[in-house]
Amino acid sequence: MKAKFAYVLCVLSLLLALHAMAADQDKRITQAEAVADVHQFFSTLQRVHPDLLAKVSLEDYIKLKQQTLDDVAKKLDKDGKISVNDLAYSLYYAAAFFHDGHTSVEWDFQPNALNTRFPPFLLGYDNGRFVVTDSSNKSVAGLEVLSVNGEPILGFLRPILDRCSGETLAFKALRFTRKQRFWYCFTDLCGSAESLTIRLRDAKGKESQQKVETLIFADFKTLKDNTLERLHQRVKQGTQVHFLDSDRIAYFVYPQFNLSEDEKKKINGIFEEINTKRSQELIMDLRGNGGGTSNIGDFIISYLYDGEFSQYSRIRVRLSRDVLSSVAKNWGIPESDDIDGLVVNWFPRQSFPKPEAFFSGRVFLLVDNGTFSAAADFTAMFHDYGIGKILGYETGGLPVCFGDVYSFKLDNSEITCGVSWKQFFCPKPRSGDDEHGVIPDIPISSKKLRAYQKEDDPVLAFTLNHIKKTRKSD
Repeated sequence: MKAKFAYVLCVLSLLLALHAMAADQDKRITQAEAVADVHQFFSTLQRVHPDLLAKVSLEDYIKLKQQTLDDVAKKLDKDGKISVNDLAYSLYYAAAFFHDGHTSVEWDFQPNALNTRFPPFLLGYDNGRFVVTDSSNKSVAGLEVLSVNGEPILGFLRPILDRCSGETLAFKALRFTRKQRFWYCFTDLCGSAESLTIRLRDAKGKESQQKVETLIFADFKTLKDNTLERLHQRVKQGTQVHFLDSDRIAYFVYPQFNLSEDEKKKINGIFEEINTKRSQELIMDLRGNGGGTSNIGDFIISYLYDGEFSQYSRIRVRLSRDVLSSVAKNWGIPESDDIDGLVVNWFPRQSFPKPEAFFSGRVFLLVDNGTFSAAADFTAMFHDYGIGKILGYETGGLPVCFGDVYSFKLDNSEITCGVSWKQFFCPKPRSGDDEHGVIPDIPISSKKLRAYQKEDDPVLAFTLNHIKKTRKSD
């Protein structure tokens, strides 16, 4: 009886929460207010971004602005108002249009899910493939999804991926797979369909087709992505080190780039422990690391690279009234100076004394599509200075990228947005560095991991095996 009563309370709580979200979703503003917000959005991007048209033509940019205004007009109700949710839907597309993972809309609230249907599975992204990571239909778990209702998977997911900010498909896919509840609700991708016809492919290349029933929100919430759960746990545990293979291998997990004196002490303590245990190989794990403050990356590199280095060869900065207070604070420029609109090239140089706990053994860096922003910058520096071997998947961030986000809220809808105001150039820029992430020296794929699938962490198991196989004979 108690269990049944608790279940009823749980259902009632869920319904009340969904009704509350529906009330927020129904917030509406006038056409004039929505148009003003659209103009505020684009004018802020134009004023703040260091190179807004880097990957967009002027003609396409003009069309994008007009399309966004047209979308507002099409979504007006009989009273001449538009829901904030519909406006956010258009602005998500506009922000993602610039192929800059830091320039985005953050309308993070969950739309009404009462009448939304969901696929009976969660998806993961693996080297261009969308793979089922969990499903209410266990027969499809682990299989690649090729198409849905006869449409190739990329086409089916297009309404979502076109609204995920990112430089690469891999990072757009990551944004989607980490927030699938939100994206399926927000785009209403499945509509009211009670079933989907999906085409699948197994590890041996055999294709099959199945008709699967869609789920309601409560059932979709029960699906779990073990990779995502592991990432959340890693971030929660913070910076840590483990010792493997009788202490010969130090496994340094670094989930976020946090700059503080306490963090520096913790990192120094880790390297002191590595030296005390006389570890000969170091694995630094940046998988899922979304970045943070890049200066802590310089601090870590000083323990691994015995020579002069710089994380960036150049930083390009757009000065505007929006970011002037930050510039004035860091650069000593009076806020009263009329420097609005100027573009400044900054050539950073830093020096670090060689720490006593310097590590001189072999170094291996683990990265994936979730390695972004300052973590991707660190990876580019690690690569350019030849510090060690990089294993994993292409980073989500690029070696030449935009960043340092200026956040602003639209006046009428109160939608939060962000725009980059700096551009970062890796130590040794090469052709293609603004088009793809850092490519690992040893790329990992599902085929390479097949022998390690029973391990808790197949990528780590593969890496450990690689280290042992490549050791020089004693």
